[in-house]
Amino acid sequence: MTQDAGSQDTKEYPVYIPPTAGPGTQSKPLPETKKGDDWSGLVIMVLGFVIVIAGFQLFFTVMQLINTWIADELVPVFTAAFDIILIVGGIWLIRKYFLKK
Repeated sequence: MTQDAGSQDTKEYPVYIPPTAGPGTQSKPLPETKKGDDWSGLVIMVLGFVIVIAGFQLFFTVMQLINTWIADELVPVFTAAFDIILIVGGIWLIRKYFLKK
């Protein structure tokens, strides 16, 4: 019975409540979004899909051209050379993409 009447109403909470006013409470403004930014990701994905399909068609067309224009005994050599060129080009493009970021 030694407590004040005013101290009975105050409770201590073990949770940190951040201040709502002061120099550390200013919120940063959100970056402005331009109209059409919502659709740009979808457009890029659709264009990427079309490019992948076109790439596969080009690959198979080049393989048919190699089989048509090159002598039968040299077809594996030209096919291997074409595959190596594609692999090196792909690695170069991926490397360039990641070095840019």
